[in-house]
Amino acid sequence: MKKVAILFTLMLAFVAATFAQNPADTKPLQSAQNADKMDKMAKHHGGGLKKQLGLTDEQNAKVQNVNATYKGKLKAIKTDASLSKDQKRAAMLEISKSHDTEMQSVLTADQYSKFSTMKHDKMAQAKERRGNRKGGTRPDNGEKPDEKN
Repeated sequence: MKKVAILFTLMLAFVAATFAQNPADTKPLQSAQNADKMDKMAKHHGGGLKKQLGLTDEQNAKVQNVNATYKGKLKAIKTDASLSKDQKRAAMLEISKSHDTEMQSVLTADQYSKFSTMKHDKMAQAKERRGNRKGGTRPDNGEKPDEKN
């Protein structure tokens, strides 16, 4: 009987220790893992813009440099704990505008037009996915989706 009680106590302690771990401690690790995955995906799909926009090798090199520069700037803003959510949003918007300006200087008018269209399409798809994750859209009558008459 004592063995069963000791075994039960050890199992309970193990379960308690497992749940006592702070999930916030794993967030930086998850973010780093996600960043690694994104880098691998970017390398795997690296020729995407070159093919879609018909970039020359010189343009492709410049676009990659521009993207790498702005990726670092965006990452710095996202990880800056001293900024509020609104300040981060404003800073990212400014960076996005300067990125577009720099991309416009690298690309021809036709390439930039295609680039802008692709960018807006991706943003619309992302917005749609976010809407689906959050329970979809509200009914036209203004009620919440889970409300009943």
